[in-house]
Amino acid sequence: MLLIICRFEDQEWNFNDGKEFAEHSFDKCLLIDSLTIEDGKVVLTLSELTQQPMNWTGKEPNLFDGV
Repeated sequence: MLLIICRFEDQEWNFNDGKEFAEHSFDKCLLIDSLTIEDGKVVLTLSELTQQPMNWTGKEPNLFDGV
């Protein structure tokens, strides 16, 4: 079975498949820095998102739209 390993700073998570990885809830907003294969396992190196995400127009999302 394919194993996915995610590394962030001094933490490491192991997942049996992509569905398990996708359903996992991380404490921080993380980005994939790199994807490699080690001993037949997918290894994702993660970093924390440090800036506000932008929409497709390149502008920051409007969080105060009256909703």
